[in-house]
Amino acid sequence: MKLPHKTAIRSEWPSGGLYETTSRNGGFLYRACVAGDIGKVKRLASPRNVNSKFDAGFSPLHFAARHGSVETIELFCRLGALVDAQNDCGETPLYYANRSDVVKCLIKFGADIAIELGNINSARSLARYHQNEIDVFYHRAIQCKQTHIAKLLSDVYDANVNSINNMYQQTPLHTVLSTPFKPEIDIIEDLVTEHKIDVNITDGAGNTPLHICAMYDHINMVRLLAGANPHIHNNEGLMPLHIAAGRSLTEMAIQLVRTCGAEVNAATAETGITAFEVAIICGSTVPFLATLVELGATIEPNLLHVA
Repeated sequence: MKLPHKTAIRSEWPSGGLYETTSRNGGFLYRACVAGDIGKVKRLASPRNVNSKFDAGFSPLHFAARHGSVETIELFCRLGALVDAQNDCGETPLYYANRSDVVKCLIKFGADIAIELGNINSARSLARYHQNEIDVFYHRAIQCKQTHIAKLLSDVYDANVNSINNMYQQTPLHTVLSTPFKPEIDIIEDLVTEHKIDVNITDGAGNTPLHICAMYDHINMVRLLAGANPHIHNNEGLMPLHIAAGRSLTEMAIQLVRTCGAEVNAATAETGITAFEVAIICGSTVPFLATLVELGATIEPNLLHVA
């Protein structure tokens, strides 16, 4: 049967739309990539169709990076696939690579991580970037939730996971926690358990990740930082518990004491006052003060009159 010059097929990825290619067997090649059928891919792939464009600008290599094996990617690249081909949204195959081995394979064939992380003007071989640039890419990978790329930068290219970057002089862990919205717990877990980031490192304001958690009331993040030191003073002389007390964050105070081992009567560095005293000064409610007492707060006689 004679194939039509333009083959149209449907797919549920990435948007469920209609994907087209002007090559004779491009549509079948796409389906073989999605199915992971390397035998069929080898029969269909050629230099003529390896850079075919589907709807929205996706190339076969985009689909291979998302669905295919390293073997498929290597085949396409040897046939002349453009490893940094961008779809209509400017996304390269590296964006859709969801495993470290796929990322490594794409970079081996020249994929430029700078393009994917928004630095197109300085695109060149990753191995030729300076160390501080690699560290910047690591920060961007974390911010873009590309943890597999970040892990590769750490393991293979020696990115400093504790590097300070951005105007607030923060590490990647500080950055992902510094949001009023709920941080992605899997990213925090990766940073702490897989990337071995220092949970006690301070940012430009002297805040540790625990300080940031107290500021934004990220209760669910505290357990991931259970090994952090809760007694570090920031530049204002405050420990995380003092911050929680100043905002009457009951659950945060409980987590800091019971999970992280914060000493409820520890004093601020500048004024020497405890979390209980901070709570009174900031006008905390009686229930919150009662919680601090239950946690072991000592009440000075002169404070009873103030309260």
